[in-house]
Formats: sequence, C-alpha cells, structure tokens
Amino acid sequence: MTPLAKLSRQAHLLFRMTICDFKLRDQGTALGFLWTLFNPLLMFGVLYLVFASWFGRLIDNYPVYLALGIIHWNFFSLATSNSVTIFERKRHLLKSFPVSRSLIPLSAVLTVFISYILESALVLFMCSFLVSITLSGLIWFAALLILHLFLALGVSLFLSNAFIFFRDISHLWAIALRIGFFLTPVFYPLSVVSDAKLVVLKLNPLYHLFTASRSAILTGTVEIDGYFLYLIIFSIS
Repeated sequence: MTPLAKLSRQAHLLFRMTICDFKLRDQGTALGFLWTLFNPLLMFGVLYLVFASWFGRLIDNYPVYLALGIIHWNFFSLATSNSVTIFERKRHLLKSFPVSRSLIPLSAVLTVFISYILESALVLFMCSFLVSITLSGLIWFAALLILHLFLALGVSLFLSNAFIFFRDISHLWAIALRIGFFLTPVFYPLSVVSDAKLVVLKLNPLYHLFTASRSAILTGTVEIDGYFLYLIIFSIS
C-alpha cells in the first residue's frame, strides 16, 4: 500500500470514528444533542446572575465576554478530560483493528470539536444582537478555533499516553482543570487582577486565546504581539 493510500485510509477511519462517537454520545437520551448546549447555557446563566452586577460595570459587553469564555473553556476541559482514559476505553478497538494509536485521542478531541463549532455558531448568532461582528472578526475567530484544536490535541496526546504509565494522571488532571478554571479569565475581567498575578496568568496559553477571540469579535481584529506568537508556538509544538 502506497503512503498516500495509507494516509487516505487513516483519514477515512478517523472520520468514521469521529462521526460514530458523536452520534453515540447522546444516544438514548430524550434531548439528544441539546444536552451539549444545556451545559454551557446553564453555566452562563449561573455565572451571569452571580457576577453581572459586579463585573458588568467593569467591562463592556459582559454577556459576550462571558459567553465566549465559557464555550472556549468547555471545549478545552471536555476535550482533554475525555482523552485521558481514551486508550483504556477503546482498547477493544486497538485489539480488533490495525488503527494508528494517535487516531484514538484525535478522534476523541474531534468529537468534542464538532460540538464546539455548533456552540460557537449559536453564541455568535446571539452575540450579533448585542455587538456588530465584522467579517474580519469572524475570520480571526475561525482561525483561533483551529488553533485551539491544535492546543487541545497536543495536551490530549500527552495526557492519554501518560495515563498508560501513571494512572493517577486522570485524578491530577481533574484537579488541574478546577484550578485552571480560576487561572483563566473565563468570567472575570483582567482589570481585577494585580500586575504581579497577571504575569502568572500570561503563562497560560488559554489566557491569550481567550483574549484574542474576544478581541476578534468585539473589535474585528487581533493584535499580533509576542504573546500571540507564544500561543501559536505552544499550540502547534
């Protein structure tokens, strides 16, 4: 089999695995895919009710700011946490079919990415009633979605392989995500963070991704600086 034929076969297998997992995820539930939208909507409602009166005075278009933060965080959290134990959950597939190991976590991330795209489309539609979204802003936002995909995939590949040798990684990553939620500007504006703590937050690549995506939607452009290049290098490395 030629290298091109092998690549085509792996791509087809990845596509079938991703679509199958996406269809099976909410199979048997009454609301089906709506459960995927219910989680971010519920989180948005709770955080908005609690923090809108405070943070809403500190940042313009706080509903847009909050909604974008929630969908980005949900994707990263779900994609990486679902991938930690993926080799154990899919061991029957590895034993039954000659599939590349890297396709397993990639399929898990892409399954969540489909929901991420649909959630993003819904959020952008709702945001269009509050702010004026430009074509350049949409192009930047789409590019950042792809960049986020690479970031989540890189972390997922590391976690899924680390789990094989160190089973406690699943518990440690769950704790890391809880901490990371507060170390990432999902619901709070950066103006409430001191300069010393902001230096620490800027080490988190999600910080720069969230900031860039909000800038894309609210201003129609993204500032290309050292921090943005840091995000790109961290995501594709």
